[in-house]
Amino acid sequence: INADFCSIAKRDSISEHLYKSIYIVDDFENRTYDFLKQQNVRILGLPCLLYIIDHSILLHTFTFNNVYSLTLFKAIIVFSGFEHERKAELSRLTKLAHFMGARVKLEVNRSVTHLIACDVKSSFYQDAVGLGMDVLNLDWLNYCWSHRQITKFDGTHREITANFRIKAFTGLCLAFHGFSPSALKEMIEIA
Repeated sequence: INADFCSIAKRDSISEHLYKSIYIVDDFENRTYDFLKQQNVRILGLPCLLYIIDHSILLHTFTFNNVYSLTLFKAIIVFSGFEHERKAELSRLTKLAHFMGARVKLEVNRSVTHLIACDVKSSFYQDAVGLGMDVLNLDWLNYCWSHRQITKFDGTHREITANFRIKAFTGLCLAFHGFSPSALKEMIEIA
């Protein structure tokens, strides 16, 4: 890998190699990335490249584009419970999922591995629980993104997802009546 491949100091120098190269960048939140994305070229982050090398994946068979890391390489995600006013947040989270190698679907089916839900009232929650998939809160994606530099980090590992499972009563309003203060305190902690 030469310096022209990894570094884009001069925009003029990339024109001849622009469409037949894979560009490795150190950050997906800068002008270099934005410029390359506008050129519709293949862009990978260094953690993604290191994972590919580590696992002997042939680059011509690796069809993902604009992937920074493979933190969520095994994940097929559906988002649920985002109201219209949260559309910008949903767009940002979808982009993060793609940057970490996840695939995002619109419907829950047997191929989906994770549902990210705002609450248990979300439209796909019951389907996801019935299919036995992990139903996680939004913090999971942000946590995985914060570990994107760690090549061997697997955000789909059970030890990770267990910390981000949505609680059974998230988003619901519960009313307790007639319980002793100690019993009430215990139920509130459980809920």
